[in-house]
Amino acid sequence: MKKSETLQGYLLELFKKHSASNPIHSLEIETLLSIGGSEVRDAVRSLRRGEFDGTSHPIANSPLDGGKKAYFYAKGTHELLPTLADLKSRCISMFKSISQMERGCFKENQHALSFVEELQLVNDSLMKEGENGKIL
Repeated sequence: MKKSETLQGYLLELFKKHSASNPIHSLEIETLLSIGGSEVRDAVRSLRRGEFDGTSHPIANSPLDGGKKAYFYAKGTHELLPTLADLKSRCISMFKSISQMERGCFKENQHALSFVEELQLVNDSLMKEGENGKIL
């Protein structure tokens, strides 16, 4: 078994022991396992995408003071919705940055796609890959 699979499996069990009222702080995980925050985030991303065991796990994040995150295994849609909104917001923000940069750097390109057209292309790509959710 790969180290990342071991980490993912361990974190999955750890998250299942935590709830919305008792999330586990990223810094606590980092200290406990002697790993960095990026490794925690990579493992969370993998669990959410189903890359660990073929199941997309509802790992929710709970924002804490100072911008640090804490994680828990969502018990229902109501616990997961704030995390989904946060992820969508970050995605939209990144696409806006890309769109503005392209418009500013490539003014001569008359065929540049609008922000909405770019999101639709991403959405179409996700649907072709068998993803369930739509961006738009």
